[in-house]
Amino acid sequence: MHEIQIRNKYFRIAITLVILCFATHPCWVLAEELTGSLTICYAVSSEGKAVPIEGAEFSLYKVADQDGSLKVTSLYGEHDFLNMDADEMEKLSSELANKLKVADISGVTDKKGMVTFPGLDTGIYLVKQSGRYGNSVDYDVARPFLIGVPSEDGYDVICYPKTSPRKSAVPKTGDNMKIWEKVLSLAAAGSLLAGVLYLFKKKGEDDRC
Repeated sequence: MHEIQIRNKYFRIAITLVILCFATHPCWVLAEELTGSLTICYAVSSEGKAVPIEGAEFSLYKVADQDGSLKVTSLYGEHDFLNMDADEMEKLSSELANKLKVADISGVTDKKGMVTFPGLDTGIYLVKQSGRYGNSVDYDVARPFLIGVPSEDGYDVICYPKTSPRKSAVPKTGDNMKIWEKVLSLAAAGSLLAGVLYLFKKKGEDDRC
C-alpha cells in the first residue's frame, strides 16, 4: 500500500510538471506549428505531356501578416483582400511586383520544374519570377500573383504558375490569350481567398483556446 501511494505521488508530480510546461510556453509551441511551405510546379503542356521548366528563379515577398485583419504592412498600404475580384488582384500583384525589390526568399526550379520554400510564416505572399536560367529562357516570364499560406488544402501549399513558349510554332490568338489570362487571374484570386478565409478561421480557433 505504501508503494502504491508513493507511485501515485510521483505520478501527480509528473502530471503537474507537464501542465506547468504547457502553461508557461503555449505561444512557443504554437509558433513552431504555425509554419507552412509553398511548392512551385512550373511546367507547360506539350502533346498531352507536362514539360518541366528548369532554371526559373522565383522570389517570395511577404505582404500581409496573420494578425486577424490581414492588412498589408504600412510600407505597402492597406488592402481589403476579401473583397477583391480577379482584375483587382492582378493589378495589385503587378503594382507590388514593381515596388518590392528585396525578396524574403528565392529559389530556382530543378529538373522536375519544382522548387519548395519550407518554414514559411503564415500570411499572404507575392510570388514573382525574378530570373531565367536553363531552359526557362525559352519561355515567357510568369505573371506575379498573390497566394495565402496556409490555404484550404492545409499548410503545405502547391501552386502552378503558367507560361508559354517565347517562340511557339502554333500562333495564339488574342482571344485565347485573354481567356488564359482571365483563368490564371481567377485561379490566383481563388487561392488567395481560400488562404485568407483559412487564416481567419484559424485565428478564431486560437482565440477560443
